[in-house]
Amino acid sequence: ILIERALLQRPDLIARLSLVRARRAEVAKAKSEYYPKISARANVGYYELDVSVPNSPYFGGGQSVYGVGVGIELPLFDGFSRRKKLQGAESGLRAAENELLASRDAVVREVWKAHTDFKTALHKQESAAALLSAAQSAYEASLESYRRGLGTYVEMVNAEQNLTAAKTVSADTRSAINISKTALALSIGDLAKPSNASAPHHP
Repeated sequence: ILIERALLQRPDLIARLSLVRARRAEVAKAKSEYYPKISARANVGYYELDVSVPNSPYFGGGQSVYGVGVGIELPLFDGFSRRKKLQGAESGLRAAENELLASRDAVVREVWKAHTDFKTALHKQESAAALLSAAQSAYEASLESYRRGLGTYVEMVNAEQNLTAAKTVSADTRSAINISKTALALSIGDLAKPSNASAPHHP
């Protein structure tokens, strides 16, 4: 799902696809230069004859006039200019298609990596939460033992240091989640095209 969204909305892929379409249009235009060009034209008119000769009776009249014509332009030899233009257009199309394919593969890899990093960060959060809970319980138990005179000061300090380290790991894990989540949104194009719907977690 994420990969499909990335292929549909990534601005760089959209630009590559637009370039491919433009190159295809150039190829089609270059090929059309080989075809005969047919043109048609029509006209409608009216003429009037008005003749007056001295010492003669008047005569004249009018009549509508219609005309239709068809023209055919057949290209013969042009010094291979059309062939060169077509070859250039086809070369540009192949280059654009290769760039689109390479960009598509790169996007797929990027989305997979971002998704994997995000899932890994979520798993680390679970471990960090368990570590923090255990360190908190150990510290509270050590503190209570020290207050009751059943534990040593060193044991309490060690437990406190372990708790601090667990809190640090938990904070780092939350930061990693936020970073990987942002990277995932960037990889599928959500940052370029904001959406109110939350992104699914399956590529």
